[in-house]
Amino acid sequence: MKEPAIEISNLTVMGRGHPLLDSIDLTINKGEFHAVIGPNGGGKTTLLKVILGLIKPDSGSIKIFGKTPEENRSIIGYVPQFRTFEFGYPISVMEMVLSGRMGHIKGIRKTYSEEDRQIAGESIEIMGIENLAERNLSDLSGGEQQRAIIARALAGKPRMLLLDEPTVYVDTPTNRMFFKMLEELHDTMTILLVTHDIGVISSNIDYVACLNKKIYTHHTNQITQDMLDSAYKCPVELIAHGIPHRVFEEHDENDNYKGQNSGHELEKERIIKRTESLRNR
Repeated sequence: MKEPAIEISNLTVMGRGHPLLDSIDLTINKGEFHAVIGPNGGGKTTLLKVILGLIKPDSGSIKIFGKTPEENRSIIGYVPQFRTFEFGYPISVMEMVLSGRMGHIKGIRKTYSEEDRQIAGESIEIMGIENLAERNLSDLSGGEQQRAIIARALAGKPRMLLLDEPTVYVDTPTNRMFFKMLEELHDTMTILLVTHDIGVISSNIDYVACLNKKIYTHHTNQITQDMLDSAYKCPVELIAHGIPHRVFEEHDENDNYKGQNSGHELEKERIIKRTESLRNR
């Protein structure tokens, strides 16, 4: 029997007399990779904040691995939108990743222990940016900054990873590498990604839902036209990479790693082992 990681039932969140989320039902099981797409202002970030326990629903219920979001917040890794980070701030990658340990330090005086530093270093290694540990954030490329943000989330040893619009400020090649990276992490944790851009969704995702106050899904990894029509309330073409076709249909364009993934599989195995070792510390 599958273990639910997120159980949301008939959940409603109000804002200024209007529903931000309206009667949401959503179940995500342990080890699944879900994506929630929808227009800006459709409630995607609100949904993540409810899962994190930062917003309390006006009605309905939510459980995270069988407990309240507040009780299990420490096992959730959160990757917020890029625009919420000040990459010009003069700190190193290691210092930023170490900040992901802050919630695990007890007491008023927050001092990093040797264990915190070791876990941060392992998180950086998992993301393959150990050569950047002492570099300033402002000196990194968009893809490197993206990896640093995720390393910060991994430093909390999460069982679940939440990502809010993670591909907004990265180019197409970086986006492909990003989804390969998530595929590797997927073997060790539950992942929920939200985005307004249907063109970035990877075929490696298990399930897709559309959210615009209400949630629409067929419990598959396919984006269907009726889901888009219901969520976006206007015609939306299913186009990816500039070629008209369903977003998840099999295609080879620019997927050069297909059939040539022996190195990718070794990297995947490395990340799985390192993440499991980090979590079991």
